[in-house]
Amino acid sequence: MAQYLLNIAHETREVLAELGMSSLREARGRSDLLQLLDHPSSVGQLDLRAMLAVVEEVTIGDPVYLEKDYTLDDGWLVQLRAALVEQGETTVQLGDGVHLSNRNKSVGAQLAVDIERMLNHELTDVELPAVLRDERGRGYLREGSVRIATSGSAGLSYGAFCNDGMTLVHTGTANDGVGKGANGGSIVVRSPGGGSDLHGGNVLIGNFALFGATGGRTFVEGQAGDRFAVRNSGATAVVEGVGDFACEYMTNGAVLNLGGFGKGVGNGMSGGFVYQYDPEGKLPGKASADSILLGAITGDDEHAALHRQAVHVLLGWHLEATGSAKAAWLLENWETEQHHFVYGMPRALLQYQDSDEILKAKPRKDLADELAAALVAHQVRKFKLDYRDGNAVLDGAVPGYGEADTEAMFALLNNYTVLNAAQEMALSKLPGVADPSDPAVDKAVRNLLLTEDFFLMQRLQRYAREALKDYSDEDLAVMVAAKRLADYKDALRRRNVRSIDAPGTYGWILHQDAKNVDKIGRLPGFEELFAQHALPDLIPTRDVVPS
Repeated sequence: MAQYLLNIAHETREVLAELGMSSLREARGRSDLLQLLDHPSSVGQLDLRAMLAVVEEVTIGDPVYLEKDYTLDDGWLVQLRAALVEQGETTVQLGDGVHLSNRNKSVGAQLAVDIERMLNHELTDVELPAVLRDERGRGYLREGSVRIATSGSAGLSYGAFCNDGMTLVHTGTANDGVGKGANGGSIVVRSPGGGSDLHGGNVLIGNFALFGATGGRTFVEGQAGDRFAVRNSGATAVVEGVGDFACEYMTNGAVLNLGGFGKGVGNGMSGGFVYQYDPEGKLPGKASADSILLGAITGDDEHAALHRQAVHVLLGWHLEATGSAKAAWLLENWETEQHHFVYGMPRALLQYQDSDEILKAKPRKDLADELAAALVAHQVRKFKLDYRDGNAVLDGAVPGYGEADTEAMFALLNNYTVLNAAQEMALSKLPGVADPSDPAVDKAVRNLLLTEDFFLMQRLQRYAREALKDYSDEDLAVMVAAKRLADYKDALRRRNVRSIDAPGTYGWILHQDAKNVDKIGRLPGFEELFAQHALPDLIPTRDVVPS
């Protein structure tokens, strides 16, 4: 993309040079340089000759700029500090139903940033009743610590960047961008009354709500515009109607829609789950069939039960947050209405993490190569961290008498295998050096390990490939699925944003874990797999002592 934009810039300069201009500014207003389109494929009979007149650029001598206005957020921060920091309270009520207009943009956004700055850059050593800290040391507010009540018609980006502990409750309507970039807390938009149950008859928020959100919850007691939850990466939302392209490019999270919908549902979706109340059976004709697979939550497929539970939970949360009459009716009539709910699962998620789909899509060589690379990467990376930091391998653990075929024994053996391979490669590159404890060897070994040298990795992969020869294609597919699922769980664990519910996602992980174990029994660990074929090569080798 960067190169593409550079190419456009270069070509633009060339065109300007041909016209005798040095900048785009000089070309401003020079419509006399335009040419009318004359091509067989042109459509329409518009006469645009009047646009070819040269019009002198209007210069504004004393422009008037509309400055940003964060008066509300500034005032709320003062009240929040007084209550939660100075007085040590656990909750604070803000807003008092203040009436908003479309001039009130990004309400709550600056406050969310100020809370993060205050807890993690100003008050890092202060313990407060309303503040929790995770194992990384990040401070965040307890759920429901800050409640902000507003009304009216909010401007753009209401609740943007909503943070942990914040609950924004708005009675009325809001413009585009509600909750964009949200990473925690809750945004609740309640109906002010009026409207109708028809699709488009009770629109409360605008387009691209939750754009790029990574966490938190949003509940809308009404309908949303186009591209609801576009690029959602972890937020949970319940809404009562959406426009076109809902959940487009979504990568995680959960969205439940209780109302109407437009075209392109789930277009480009690669993660998370979408749920739709569809009593008329229209979703198959509106969903992006290339991106998502549809199923009834009461169906007999292997995923239905976990999604049925997820929908029931989301309905309960929506009712509690908004008092929605629709959610209440659906829960009261759950035994009959549950049959009208459909779940949407990204094809990409199934194809990447389900062993059956992996087996269909990948030949044996690809499966073995992926597993071999993963086995070696695991061994080299864990050893190189200890080697780099000067730590004893496995904290200096020594196997007890009679210990064999244990995870600890396999791990010790594999660490030695990595060191031995690196030392042998280092010695081969240093003519006249035979002592592995030589400083030059130690330096070369360190470089091989820290850079994860290609030839070192290839050498070690030989053991990994040998270890995989005895497994069937189905076994390899299951191990690849287990490895990818483990990577996925690790990625979730490493997220900076922890406020992600995603009941469908976690249900999916549990289901796939159980499926993998059921298919292959006890899945062999990376340590055991690697050690099985490294040992024969180590027995006759020289005695190498780590320096």
